[in-house]
Amino acid sequence: MLIANTFSAAGRGTAALELPPSLEGSGLLVGWSMEHERGKAPMGFSFGDPEATPAMGFVDPILMDGEGHLLTIAPTGAGKGVGCIVPALLRYMGSAIVLDPKGENASITARWRRSNGQQVVVLDPMGLTGQESGTLNPLDLIDPAAATGVDDAAALVTALLPNSLDDGKNTFWVSRARQLLLALILHAVTDLPPNERTLTKVRQLASRLAADPDGVSRSFAASRHPEVRMIQGNLQISARETLGGIVAFAQEGVDFLRGPQLQAAVERTSFDLGAVVRGDPLTIYLVLP
Repeated sequence: MLIANTFSAAGRGTAALELPPSLEGSGLLVGWSMEHERGKAPMGFSFGDPEATPAMGFVDPILMDGEGHLLTIAPTGAGKGVGCIVPALLRYMGSAIVLDPKGENASITARWRRSNGQQVVVLDPMGLTGQESGTLNPLDLIDPAAATGVDDAAALVTALLPNSLDDGKNTFWVSRARQLLLALILHAVTDLPPNERTLTKVRQLASRLAADPDGVSRSFAASRHPEVRMIQGNLQISARETLGGIVAFAQEGVDFLRGPQLQAAVERTSFDLGAVVRGDPLTIYLVLP
């Protein structure tokens, strides 16, 4: 069911143009055609059922059939949300991960998707939507015993310390900081008790490293993970003349966890991560301003 709305009638006579009360057939709703004459549908798209969308009176929905990627580009305020994202979330009943910086999409569509059989998780640590926030521990995504364990941890490190930090002058420090964070994360998921395998603990270990490098170095050397032991040798953690700079850059990657709200948001995972892989009816809204 679509919310009724009225458009300008420019180009289609004097009658008011309205959204149809419903859409027939399948396909992902990506927009509306305002052309006076129905032309050839763009490649990869189709118009809705002509009986439901007559030439006069209703605007024609443009639907995307089949699998594929879709990129919508428009300036701020052009209607990407109300014209594309919200209608898609109200119509498409498959699983979805929604990047929702302002929380608007969750506020409008979460209840609808939940009422239609979706498990809905709103990751909203700052409380923008007023809904109960789910939680996600990124370290739960890393299995140190898996063949991809090191690569998965390295991908998280790159997200925490993005390439934008390297301005050409900091290449050495960023590279070493990434190695250090990789060792800290792998050490956490391999050697620490399950309740301490969190990014908050990684941040604490990074801070401890500045005060007690020898202690952390010994922990790395005794790690059950070979990558941690190798990084311990490469970084020469006990070399204090370079350690300060490495730790400072590494801490930049986890310093966003200063407040209790964000710490609580990454403490544990409140939903089944396997549901994402299996394609279960699950919608995750990432409300991260």
